[in-house]
Amino acid sequence: MLINLIKYEFLKRWKSSRLLLLGYFLIQALLIAISSAFFWNDNMPKVFTDLSNNGQGIGVWAGISMAAYFLLSILIILFPFAESIFRFNRDLSGKQSALELMIPAISWKKVLSKLVPVLCNTILCVGLGAASIITFMLISSNFEKSVVDEIVNFLNTVFQSPTQIILDSLYLVFCFSTMYLIAFFSIALAKSLSHKNKIAAPIGIVTFVAILAALAFLGTLMQNIPLIQFTVVGTEDSLSAMILTLLMFAGALFGTSWLMENKIDH
Repeated sequence: MLINLIKYEFLKRWKSSRLLLLGYFLIQALLIAISSAFFWNDNMPKVFTDLSNNGQGIGVWAGISMAAYFLLSILIILFPFAESIFRFNRDLSGKQSALELMIPAISWKKVLSKLVPVLCNTILCVGLGAASIITFMLISSNFEKSVVDEIVNFLNTVFQSPTQIILDSLYLVFCFSTMYLIAFFSIALAKSLSHKNKIAAPIGIVTFVAILAALAFLGTLMQNIPLIQFTVVGTEDSLSAMILTLLMFAGALFGTSWLMENKIDH
């Protein structure tokens, strides 16, 4: 049942996102083409090679096209989180809620079936946004050697240790999973209290922010009893903080499932 639910969620996301992704590719390609054909000048590479350069001499329209390009790249990275909130909120609202809750599957499977596609979508969109930024830097700098060298050195640093890449990737996936589950729990809690969006939306937002703030505070306290310290994604972390996050992951997963089973109207 879980596999079938995951396939169904993947299909729903593909149907709703394919036109958006196509539009993203077309708009970004158009912005690069316009910027390169009409706005490019000798000052453009300096934006990427000179850290003290704030865009002097590139022209207003070149700056606007660059800002639009980078803004879209950031938005595509943030898209999975916004989409996941919208979809989960819609699945627990109105007539869709009755259909969702009547699916003959344990609620934690329903939650996981929504989490897996969201994580895959996050990986895709983060990679797409990063690739877009690198592409713009290379083309706008006219493949300036210093820019190419910086990008190559960065990629070499990132991929120099396959084991570290795997560990860092698993760590990031786990952190994203916990964040998404906290968002799902916040929505489920809000919907269990009220189906009116004017009331449920503020409750969900306050709950989400409060849980993240509490988690950050407890994580800081856990640094005083680290058990084992290690570096992940370039930052210091500890085993105690990881255990806290794991407990939050489990609590958010089964808390959301319990609310769907017992507190949200079928």
